[in-house]
Amino acid sequence: MNSSYDLVYNLTNVGLNVTGDFHEFQLTDNNTALITTYEPIQYNLSALGGPDNGWLMDGVFQEIDIETNALIFEWRASSFYTLNDSFILPAGGTTGENFDLAFDFFHINSVEKDDANNYLVSGRHTHSVCYIDGSNGEVIWTMGGKRNMFQDLSGGQATNFSWQHDPRWLDANTISLFDNAATDQIVTLNETRGLRLTVDQQAMTVSVLQDFLSPDGILSASQGSFQNLENGNAFMGYGSNPAFTEYSPTGEVLWDVQFGILGNLTVRSSTVQSYRTYKGNWTGTPSWSPTLATRNNDPNVYMSWNGATEIQTWALMTSSNTTQLNDWQ
Repeated sequence: MNSSYDLVYNLTNVGLNVTGDFHEFQLTDNNTALITTYEPIQYNLSALGGPDNGWLMDGVFQEIDIETNALIFEWRASSFYTLNDSFILPAGGTTGENFDLAFDFFHINSVEKDDANNYLVSGRHTHSVCYIDGSNGEVIWTMGGKRNMFQDLSGGQATNFSWQHDPRWLDANTISLFDNAATDQIVTLNETRGLRLTVDQQAMTVSVLQDFLSPDGILSASQGSFQNLENGNAFMGYGSNPAFTEYSPTGEVLWDVQFGILGNLTVRSSTVQSYRTYKGNWTGTPSWSPTLATRNNDPNVYMSWNGATEIQTWALMTSSNTTQLNDWQ
């Protein structure tokens, strides 16, 4: 949409048996879009105790031209990772018994394209971040999980992230991510962390540059984001917990906001969540008119201009004549 909220482009994936998924939709500087898809495919799941004629939820991402919706690049987790890379088993709503219950072994939840035309991909259920060659789709390296290729210079604290979201390049040598460290049933750390990791792709080493913890000790079982702001601050949204926090470059809490009841793994605020939270500049100028409402026996007048960001005050005019409004309130 444009700044007046008019629909400009309508995009989806190309040639798959299901539509695009909400986990990722990123616009690149080259007028392309990165879209994730969870596509069920038939697959032998007997290695993990599932049916040999079962269904696998493949983690797919595509890069698509915005103007034409033409496919530029496609990558599939099943072409490079196996069932044994996963930290979950076929069970519950992902038994693999049929198309609708396909086994979600990888759970792709973010994709980023860098200046080298390669892709940084997060697999939540493999506890891994992988770096994908943009020319042939080969895995250049994997960080974390069972196929970790990096020496951890922080005593294991740089590669022990789990159930993570939103890894991004901060610069050529630094990756940030949101380390959930939990699901609804599994807890691997006491608190969710925001991590900035120093990565040496030649020496294949990684270390913790900074970690960021919520002042409330939040443990988020799902969702979440880590945004690197231009001034060096870190901005974290806590996903299944309705909160976000901004930190200075040194980790000082600058702004801590709660917009619903904080939950935990047994009592969760299921109706108030935010998959990702972003901070940025935005000027919205809606193409529709403001809305005004009154109700019987209520002296108040209620006004809204949804999406308008420049409103500072309202001027209300009243009159008994519908064609002449001259009394200011």
